[in-house]
Amino acid sequence: MKLMFALLFLLVSVKTSWGLNCYACSNDAASPAYDPSCDNPDGSTKTYDCETCNSCGTLVYEDGKIERGVSGDAEDGECYNFDYVRYCYCTHDLCNDQLCEQCQ
Repeated sequence: MKLMFALLFLLVSVKTSWGLNCYACSNDAASPAYDPSCDNPDGSTKTYDCETCNSCGTLVYEDGKIERGVSGDAEDGECYNFDYVRYCYCTHDLCNDQLCEQCQ
């Protein structure tokens, strides 16, 4: 019986270690993911676990809005700059806490 519980614990531990945990928020009060601390994430900022995601993303808009969340398939450090928004991606837990400074 103890062996069964030990194996079950091990399987649950391994299972929960897969996937990615990312900050998931927006500082836009009109967003359903609104979190006033989104522009500077801390321990109270919302997060999201995604078993099928391999990257976290941050979007920094020209007007000061910030969005953070999970992403599908992007490389660590990948960046895109458009006229009004900058996208940046990273690939480890809670890595999307910056404002895409590396993309400038």
